[in-house]
Amino acid sequence: MTPTPSVQPRLSLDGFQGSSIVVLRRGGLGNQLFQHAAALGVSMATGGNVVYARSDETIRRHAIQLEDFVGTLPKASSADLARFLWPADWLPRRLLRDYRKLRWSLRIGRPLWRPPQSYMEQVERSFWGRSLLLDGFFQTPDWFAAGLPRVVMQVMERRPPDAMPREDVIAVHVRAGRDFRQLGWCLPWEYYRTAIERIDPQRTAVVWPITDERDAEEDIRRRLEAAGWRVEQPDRFTGRKERDDFWNLARARCMVISKSTFAWWAAVVGDSMWPSGARQIICPASPPEGFSFPVPVQTGWLSLPVPSSSRMQG
Repeated sequence: MTPTPSVQPRLSLDGFQGSSIVVLRRGGLGNQLFQHAAALGVSMATGGNVVYARSDETIRRHAIQLEDFVGTLPKASSADLARFLWPADWLPRRLLRDYRKLRWSLRIGRPLWRPPQSYMEQVERSFWGRSLLLDGFFQTPDWFAAGLPRVVMQVMERRPPDAMPREDVIAVHVRAGRDFRQLGWCLPWEYYRTAIERIDPQRTAVVWPITDERDAEEDIRRRLEAAGWRVEQPDRFTGRKERDDFWNLARARCMVISKSTFAWWAAVVGDSMWPSGARQIICPASPPEGFSFPVPVQTGWLSLPVPSSSRMQG
């Protein structure tokens, strides 16, 4: 596990003891877990309560949400959000419909910390100074490390009963799709082949290819079988593919990670299911293109260099 430092080196919280913390949730499950961990860390430092707001984009585009893994979360009220938009505790509800757009046009809160080339990490105080707004992804250890153990515990408390550790499995997470290729988030076949070869050169393990793209799953299945590995379908036990995928990644003793926060969190949660040193986790060494943060490699993981090509190639 990553050490648990204070968040003080990244953010001065002097004068904000007891302030409420409003989290504007962005992205999919992995991104939201990082935001949740950062909020818990700030809460630990200030003693403030945390409330959560979801953007319409987050609700519309992602099948699973933070609540599916950590339980019910306190929701931010209109008054909580209004404090960052206007010097009053009221604002007509119609003006809050597109919160993100409105905040950029009317924002008056002053950033407490804004690093150069940060990946959308920003903390603001409200006009009256009674609240902190966390808006971003917070995917560097000095943001998420303090809250990480508590998040892992919350997720483990909601583990499906049938999601027991599997000794004989290598779970391989493949990120595919046109949008991901354009962003440079897809990894070439050579990365996966090298990683699996390092874990299982004798071809004795079962390999689970896990991806949200059917074509990519069939492609890597054919490649794995041609290379001599035994490929099986991952187990299904909750009726929701995304949730099953997370827990199948987490419970495998060996895992190959893609450039994905979803896979990263599955690996970290899964580490808590095994004795120290029992797992083999391989992750990409190079950061996703356009990101300012490094891939957060945990203690005991092995990072492999990634060829420059972003397409699945043979």
